[in-house]
Amino acid sequence: MPYPITEQCPLAEARKHGRAGFKRKQRVAAELPPARPHQAYVFQIGDRFTVLRHPRPDHPDAIEATSVSVVDMAMGVSVAVRLPVASQDAQTFQVDVMFDCTVVDASRVVKSGLRDVTAPLEQYLREHNEIFEVGLRRGLAEWKEFKLDVTAQIKAYAHFIQPTVPGMRIALAAVDVQTPPPISKVEGTLGEDAGEQRVADQKAEMERDAERRTREFRVEMQEREREAELRNREERAEFARTQLDHDYDAIGNDPVRATILANQYGAIGHEDVAVTVGEQDRREEEHREKLRLEQRGDAQALLDREERLRLERRADYRAVAEQEHEDKLRREVWDREEKLAEIEAGRKDMIRRETWDRQDRRDRDEREHQDRLHALDLRLNLLREIAKHGYLDQINVDVEGLIKGLQADSGKPAVDSGQRPEIVEPSRDAADDQSIEDLTEDDDDY
Repeated sequence: MPYPITEQCPLAEARKHGRAGFKRKQRVAAELPPARPHQAYVFQIGDRFTVLRHPRPDHPDAIEATSVSVVDMAMGVSVAVRLPVASQDAQTFQVDVMFDCTVVDASRVVKSGLRDVTAPLEQYLREHNEIFEVGLRRGLAEWKEFKLDVTAQIKAYAHFIQPTVPGMRIALAAVDVQTPPPISKVEGTLGEDAGEQRVADQKAEMERDAERRTREFRVEMQEREREAELRNREERAEFARTQLDHDYDAIGNDPVRATILANQYGAIGHEDVAVTVGEQDRREEEHREKLRLEQRGDAQALLDREERLRLERRADYRAVAEQEHEDKLRREVWDREEKLAEIEAGRKDMIRRETWDRQDRRDRDEREHQDRLHALDLRLNLLREIAKHGYLDQINVDVEGLIKGLQADSGKPAVDSGQRPEIVEPSRDAADDQSIEDLTEDDDDY
């Protein structure tokens, strides 16, 4: 029976089933191949593949499918591959290789079109040429040694290069070499017990030797990787040393070159390079000047030069001190001007507030005066009406008090309501006058 696809067949268009009036399309059990509990159906609908363990008769994918495949989903299915290997004496060793196979994606298995996994596993073994080289180095009588060598080769090969099949997980299970028929006839003459014990011993020895060879192969591969890593490190270190020697030869004792190289590596900025170059030029110029003076033997010129430099430095110091003094005086003048401006602004604000207060008082007096005049007019009008009707002799009127009220309220206010008030500066005390005079005198000094 093929593995992993055990059955595969096309499907006709689904027919309608059921009672009259309630018929609908269904897939009856007879249309699908039988499947065991560990198997699953894979339906193909166009370019799409759907996996169903137990499909219902009216499932849409089952109805629309054009083909169905039964895939074995069991875990760790053993698949045996027999590989004939030629020996040194034109005979053939029969190598049986067992693989543990498990389907992890049934749809990918069906889509790949692989119905039986035996053929790709045999091709996988044939791609390892060392298996056949081992057979050509051994004769039929050395089948035991061949068994040990080929087992180690296949295990190492499967460890580093695992077989790959779409939708499946495959691992090597065991390797066995069939006893050649001529050897079987010779060993058959021996006692069965002794033969079985010898076969068991040989098998155990073969397995131990295979494990030993596998370990040696792994150790050899790890050693090669370490050697390659060491060679890479040594090459990088040698390149770094060569680059350092080249930089040292190029720089020497020149600080300018060292600064430029540091700028290229990003350690310092362009401003630092300019400062270093300028400082180096100044030192070289001073050194050349000193050499010229020493060569002429003109000690006095050297002294004059040093005195000139000292005077230049003193002049620079004096210029800096004068500049600082001027800045200080300028700041003091600015402070005094700001203080005077603040005093003047405060004086104007005080005058403005006093003027506003005086105007408010005058307006208030004017309103009160007008109110009193209005009250007097009302009284006079009332007396005129009483006299007009001849009732003046019937009431007791305080004529004297009325006349005094008229005299008291007949006067005009101090300022006419339509006239603008006069602005009078408030009096300043002696302290304010003295502070303003002091500030004025300070300004005259500058």
